Amino acid sequence: EVSNETKNPDEIMLSEDAWNTLRSSGIRMLPMVGDKGLQVISSVDPELAMKDEDLEKLMIIAPQIVSLDLTDSKVTNAGFNFIAKMPNLKKLFFVNNISISYLPLSSSSKFYAIVNLIGCNLTLTQGDRPI
Repeated sequence: EVSNETKNPDEIMLSEDAWNTLRSSGIRMLPMVGDKGLQVISSVDPELAMKDEDLEKLMIIAPQIVSLDLTDSKVTNAGFNFIAKMPNLKKLFFVNNISISYLPLSSSSKFYAIVNLIGCNLTLTQGDRPI
């Protein structure tokens, strides 16, 4: 059974192949300052900017992700399917992400401590209706 408890980076047990897959994608993973868990940051290089497939790769460490910075990423609306599976996510940044058009909210949505949507052209939705 997979634990949803956040850990310090040195306590996260993954195979060498899993770590190499994450590292080769250009995704930066840093420890949280003064807290357990990881902050994940999309590459500033447009060629390596995170995409939906990269979010799928992150599922192996989903419980450890506390902060997700998708600034200038290529994540689309489909990426929310993966973001929703990050049980300890508290900070979500979508600065200048023009690939998303809505931020889904539902009664089961978790509410993030910090959401930054500067430079995004999107609509808040509940189910399939704008709110």
